[in-house]
Amino acid sequence: MNDVEQCEFEIRELKAEIEQLKKAKSAEVSLVELFNEEFFGALPNYLVNLTGEGAASMILRESLRDATISLLKNQTNLKKRVDTAETFEDKFNQCYSIYQDLGFPFEYEVIKESDEVLVIKITTCPHIDYTKKNPAACNTCEGIKLGVVETLFGVKVPAIKKTSCLARGDDFCMIEIPKKAPTEIMID
Repeated sequence: MNDVEQCEFEIRELKAEIEQLKKAKSAEVSLVELFNEEFFGALPNYLVNLTGEGAASMILRESLRDATISLLKNQTNLKKRVDTAETFEDKFNQCYSIYQDLGFPFEYEVIKESDEVLVIKITTCPHIDYTKKNPAACNTCEGIKLGVVETLFGVKVPAIKKTSCLARGDDFCMIEIPKKAPTEIMID
């Protein structure tokens, strides 16, 4: 093999290696995809299989509430960002901006804000592939929202009222977040 042939051979080998690297890179799972798979796929599925949907929903909601409270109290940059927002709606919107920063684009709009409640319509959920398979996974997001509300406003709410749900086949999720803690618990 002469020098030209040797160079051509080496160039072909390098091109083949570059193509293999490109394929390997495209096969890598991003951190966002891994987070989505674990927190909205594997963990809810495991908990439902272990405890049933009701218990799994409660465990997901409460553990993510606590994790969010801890995160907001201990991450000063995040806390500053949330503290600079002025209204309840602006502060709560930080919940969604945090998701968007992580690569989870939500599409939502605030339908109503009163002294009592904030009503949000969610039209796009980045976790829908997981939540349609296992609606208990919705409680992961609910826990995060509850943690935001409790940390920012000192309002401990047992759950967020959901009047429609993408995961259960509706065209959107409609949620109502209380701005004040309930004063009475009604038992039927």
